[in-house]
Order: sequence, then structure tokens, then C-alpha cells
Amino acid sequence: MAIKRIAVMDEFPFQHNVKDRITQAALEALGTWTKGDRYILTDDTNVNKIAYANTTGSGAYVAGNWTYLTPLEGWILWVDDENEYYKFDGNDWSIYLGKIGTTGAVGTTGAVGTTGAAGTTGEVGTTGAVGTTGAVGTTGAVGTTGAVGTTGAVGTTGAAGTTGEVGTTGAVGTTGAIGTTGAVGTTGAVGTTGAVGTTGAVGTTGAQGTTGPDALYIAEYKCLEIEYDTP
Repeated sequence: MAIKRIAVMDEFPFQHNVKDRITQAALEALGTWTKGDRYILTDDTNVNKIAYANTTGSGAYVAGNWTYLTPLEGWILWVDDENEYYKFDGNDWSIYLGKIGTTGAVGTTGAVGTTGAAGTTGEVGTTGAVGTTGAVGTTGAVGTTGAVGTTGAVGTTGAAGTTGEVGTTGAVGTTGAIGTTGAVGTTGAVGTTGAVGTTGAVGTTGAQGTTGPDALYIAEYKCLEIEYDTP
């Protein structure tokens, strides 16, 4: 059985807070420290690395008390002493301001053009004299209506002709007898249904695969601990 420990804060882009950004010499002169304290180093061979305290202690600096984490491009963390977020771009740490775009300058407004002088209004033309109205013509005399013609005498109506006698109606013929209906034919026998085929056997289920190892978070080391069998 083997155990693997993965430092959780080493695996994610967003990092736990650091207390300050200091030089290597300042780190070695701290005098006291608490397990979990973190600092960004600004010089020496560990420049830009994060110094992480493995233990709580005091006194002289011992290299074994500190782990130096190499940052990856894209890491972002909060520096307590400066109250600022810092990001690592692959080469250096700088204050992270987000992605706020700049606002372009407001363009100037052009001058208002001058208004031209008002044009003069022309004189009103004179109105011509009203023409005279001609005399009303005379109305001709009404013509006379001719005399009404006389209506001719009404002719006499001839005598009405006599109506012939109504002929006799022939006797109603007899209806022939209804023919007989033939007998209903017999229905053939129902055919037999074939036998139902047998259902094939159910296949067997394959064996269940093995379950991967469980990971356990160890608060003391701020890491995940995985136990697994060695080959």
C-alpha cells in the first residue's frame, strides 16, 4: 500500500492569500511564523515564488521549515498587507485590475452655423377692374298644347265554349307475388393458430469494474491524501 499527497493549493489557479510581498532576507529575519503563512518573494534565487510555512515556529531561519511554490501563468491571489489582488503572467506578479475597458474621449461639437439675412418681400400687385355683366336675355313664349284625341269603342266578347266530359279512369292492375329468398350458405371453419416460438435465454451481466481509490483531505498539510496498491 502506498500513499500519495497532493498539495491542494498547488493545483488550482486561484491561490490562498499571502501575507505580504517581501525579500528573501526579510523572510529569513521574520523570527516567528505560523504554519500556513505564505509570502511572495521579490528577489534572490526564489524571486516570484511563494514561500509556504510547513510548521509553526520561531528563532533562526531553517530552510526545511519552508516550501517554495513555483507559480504558474494565470495564478491570482490576495496580498493581505496591500489589500490588492495580484496575478502572475508567467514572468512576474502585478496588481490585477480585471478587464475594465477604457472609455473613448468625447468628440467635440462643431460650431453653430450663422443664419442668413431674411429676404425682402415683393410688392403686392394691383387687382384688375371687375368686368361688366351682360344683360339678361328674354324668355321665349310658351308653345300651345294640341287637343286630346278620342278613344275608340270597346269590342264585344264572344260567347264561352262548352267544356267536354271527363273520361273514366281505368282499373288498378294487380301486383305480382314476391319471390322467395334463397337459404344462407354455411361459414367455413376457423383455421388453427401456429405455436408461439420460444424466447432465447438472457445473456449474463459482465463483472463490475473495480472502484478507484478514495481521496482524503488532510487539514494539517492542506493536501489530499490517496492510498493505492502498488503493482
